[in-house]
Amino acid sequence: MSTTANHPPTRQFDTGSAWENLAIQATSQGLSTHAMQGFDYDKAKKDLEVPDVIEVVAMVAIGKKPQKKDYRLNSNSVRYQPTGNHLMR
Repeated sequence: MSTTANHPPTRQFDTGSAWENLAIQATSQGLSTHAMQGFDYDKAKKDLEVPDVIEVVAMVAIGKKPQKKDYRLNSNSVRYQPTGNHLMR
């Protein structure tokens, strides 16, 4: 998040740098991270009760990976194949 009051020209770069460090720290603690785009920025701001002086510029999910080796990633039947380096439909 960045302050919209003075709109520093580097605010999105700063957010990217913060995200990178968040991902590194999470990984070092055995967690998984996933940055997202395409969400409804206004709805996220409203639902999360973000003050008007803050601009929502990113969303990140942080959590533990399931222990099971072959697990469903989403409802589109994409499955993780632990022996390969790709996702299969």
